[in-house]
Amino acid sequence: MGTVEDSKEAFPPSPLEVGEKGKHDVSDSGNAGQDHSPALLGEKSPGVARVEVISRYFTLPDKVLFFFGIFLLAYAYGLDGTIRYTYQPYAVASYAQHSLLATVNVLRGVIGAAAQPTIAKIADVFGRAEVISITIVFYIIGTIIEACATNVQSFCAGAILYQIGYTGIMLLVEVLIADTTSLRSRLIFSYVPALPFLINTWVSGNVTNAVLGVTTWKWGIGMWAIIYPVCCLPLIASLFIVHRRAKVDGALAGYKSSYQLLGARRLSIALFWQLDVIGVILLIAVFALILVPFTLAGGVQTQWQKAKVIAPLVIGVCCIPVFVFWERSCKHPMVPFRLLKDRAVWAALGIAVMLNTAWYLQGDFLYTVLIVAFDESIKSATRITSLYSFSSVITGCIAGLVVLKIRRLKVMIICGTLLFMVAFGILIHFRGGSGGSSHSGVIGAQVLLGIAGGLFPYPAQASIQAATKHERERKKRKTPAPESS
Repeated sequence: MGTVEDSKEAFPPSPLEVGEKGKHDVSDSGNAGQDHSPALLGEKSPGVARVEVISRYFTLPDKVLFFFGIFLLAYAYGLDGTIRYTYQPYAVASYAQHSLLATVNVLRGVIGAAAQPTIAKIADVFGRAEVISITIVFYIIGTIIEACATNVQSFCAGAILYQIGYTGIMLLVEVLIADTTSLRSRLIFSYVPALPFLINTWVSGNVTNAVLGVTTWKWGIGMWAIIYPVCCLPLIASLFIVHRRAKVDGALAGYKSSYQLLGARRLSIALFWQLDVIGVILLIAVFALILVPFTLAGGVQTQWQKAKVIAPLVIGVCCIPVFVFWERSCKHPMVPFRLLKDRAVWAALGIAVMLNTAWYLQGDFLYTVLIVAFDESIKSATRITSLYSFSSVITGCIAGLVVLKIRRLKVMIICGTLLFMVAFGILIHFRGGSGGSSHSGVIGAQVLLGIAGGLFPYPAQASIQAATKHERERKKRKTPAPESS
């Protein structure tokens, strides 16, 4: 963990210098177009400059409150995510649309993937605390819409808004940890947000069973619109205290926000280009138009002959070269192609894609399969679906301590991927049945998946961070454990 610096000599360039440089850039630009805007992103961005100064004002009590706030916040969204994963099948089934469960999850995944780089960039521009507040708003609004939904379309809309808030807060927690820790200790502290899953694995089943025993899934989801913002208060308070101390000390006297540097009109234009809005839209179009038709058509041959399935697929495939061309030609691409020359980046991206693809193939309908094919109770099925999280957190913490000592990631990544394959073999063998062997088999497979998941996703994330520059760390697609974990 980073230490508190008492001397001003240890500080980075003064925010006043950063602000004045940005101001001169604006005056010399002539307009606020794509090529003539000050550095809103990267090391010179206002948000990064401010957080680098503020982070040096953390004292030991501040860091205790800070990591307690992260733990409490992670406990809230972790427990909510676990039981909401259980409630989703009940929700879509209540609309007589259970087959659309995969569609809802695909749309959540697409929006979550597109939201990560955008939220990371916005945090660099406006600051961490400000963007955390925005994600809280999305989280609450999405939760309310889901709880009040009367059809699967409105439920899906709420799920998308919730996903933006959920993805944003998970990303920003990792960014805050990266801001306040050294690269060597970062792997250890990256597991602080994951520690609540050690508790949630065992209490989530009781919570789900208790809620469904007295009310419906609507209140099971809706209550988090009240609980979640309360759990955010300690983290926000710790950031406010440190920010206040830095401001009183005069370290932020010359700091100029993005709005002060540019004004409303120029800031809007600069954000449009530097956030790569067109690239984000194209990315969403590519994944949504290609993946959603697969969930709608399924294995029904006649569905694949219909225009509602064929047309989106064709348009989505056609958007791929457009997306690549745009990203290679725009000034502020969402996908930094120059970093793709690094083999460490390719390896981590491959792990991210295959991990999530493989996990969701068995995870999307795991709860339903446990209830129907394995004859599990609500409490038992909820706990079994959480075993991945429990095992991966314990394994990951141990792996983090080992990496801190030996500083070798490759061996753990290879071992984790091999165990992942073995776990899927067990799942194929135990496909259903109410017998004791089937029950034990699916539990063993989930535990083994968790052990594998603790060995390679976070080491892969650490490797990609080590391979990129400081300002790029916040823009990379991190390799998280799947959302239900």
